[in-house]
Amino acid sequence: MLALSVAMPLGLALLGLLATGIRGTAGAAALDSQRHALAALVERLDAEAHGAAAIFTPATDVLGQPACNANGVCSELDFFTRNAQGVARFWAYRYNPSSQSLTRYAYDDLSAGSPVNLRASGVSVSNVTSFGAQRLPISHVAIPALGSYAPRGATRSSSSTSQTPRSTCATNSRRV
Repeated sequence: MLALSVAMPLGLALLGLLATGIRGTAGAAALDSQRHALAALVERLDAEAHGAAAIFTPATDVLGQPACNANGVCSELDFFTRNAQGVARFWAYRYNPSSQSLTRYAYDDLSAGSPVNLRASGVSVSNVTSFGAQRLPISHVAIPALGSYAPRGATRSSSSTSQTPRSTCATNSRRV
């Protein structure tokens, strides 16, 4: 009887530890899967940023909604390039906070500010708790290789401006 009174609580404690370990393993596997998905997304965005001629945050997103909030954080990041034949290519990553998903869209051109031939492109990434891009005037982007060179139409300044032109972008900004 004494052995049973010692073995029973010890067995229940071991069973509890085993259940916690199993839940912990499942949680670790889910966390590892999320970490892998995030790493793949960052790698894809980085590769696409290097291949793009321009990266920008439009005033309205591909679905016609305001793309940026009052703090200047935008829920969409658009890319532009031309292929070898000179044909323009546009694509965008749009974040939907209600579904916590990031969807990649492709479109052919902008007509009156709206995408032409808009279509979902690639896999939508789910379980994204936040995503934001912020506009920076090109004059505020530090590119060490350019030294003191100021891009045409831009002036370097250490003061901030209250107006950010729509066409400015930061191709090497890693704020995702």
